[in-house]
Amino acid sequence: MTLPENLDQASIQDFTDRTPVLVARVSTSGQRESLPGQVKFLKERAKAFGFKKEPEVISIRQSGSAGDLKTLKALRKLVRENPRKKFVVIVRDTPRFARNVNQAMSNLQFLTDKEIPLIPLDMGNPVFNENAPLRKMQFVILSAVAEGGKAPEQAARKVAEKQAAEKGLVSGIPQDSYEEKTRGRPHMRRLINSMRPALATGSISGNAAARSLGMNPQQFRKILAELERRDEAGKGKLDEWLEVWDAIVTAERQRGVGSRKKFNKSRSRVKAIHRVTVGYLQFPDKFNRPDTVGNPEVATFPPKNGEALGTIQDALDNPDFYQPTR
Repeated sequence: MTLPENLDQASIQDFTDRTPVLVARVSTSGQRESLPGQVKFLKERAKAFGFKKEPEVISIRQSGSAGDLKTLKALRKLVRENPRKKFVVIVRDTPRFARNVNQAMSNLQFLTDKEIPLIPLDMGNPVFNENAPLRKMQFVILSAVAEGGKAPEQAARKVAEKQAAEKGLVSGIPQDSYEEKTRGRPHMRRLINSMRPALATGSISGNAAARSLGMNPQQFRKILAELERRDEAGKGKLDEWLEVWDAIVTAERQRGVGSRKKFNKSRSRVKAIHRVTVGYLQFPDKFNRPDTVGNPEVATFPPKNGEALGTIQDALDNPDFYQPTR
């Protein structure tokens, strides 16, 4: 099929003889349940446009620049493994393709170099990085709008974090011990984390992964979202965060500490461990590691002579230093 020299005049029907690549993407918030619905929608739209070939599907569970890079990496892999196929990429809207202008243009340039058109459904037409100036301009504008939308979200999240800290982040009494939260599996969060690549590629469903661990799917999804959120927000410190979780559970499994439910809900050591760790677990960028460095400022009843260390071990040795004030 001969394409017009000015690709601003190209239509979707010019490419229906190609294999459609459906790019579905959700952030690391509570949107991952919508991913299958997004894929279904894209398949329906591709069929309505007249595509006959079985589509390739790329599913991305990641937000921000990490998600942009995942998208490009998946596209590169697909093209590399299918050198003889001709593709056309379809996304629901421009932010599904990238939420950073520079990355959006980088991704678009890669597709253009491979002679692969991009069809964002919010534009309704194929777009290229060359020979389509009007559509390229529209694509850049939509990408800039998507990128601009991130700033208020990030600012609002930072305000919420600060307010939470000011309200007494490390105060209160834990409703469950950390051992109970792992449902008897000290390394449960590591097991779930190890499943993330398979979940991202669709090799295993969330429900099947939850069943393999004997977990409720809702609780599994909650922990998975927590891990992904910490991975993104922790600037590569997820392994450290998991090490702290392991240290907490190991401490609670010691003789004389144990489960709040199994022994006594007023056990002072469990409450002390909670106090020296909860701040780090919620905001690892604002608190020191409680298993090695410690956070002395969380002590509520420090000794008159000397200082509380704010570590897990100090919570075990001197639980009276770290009892909740309410």
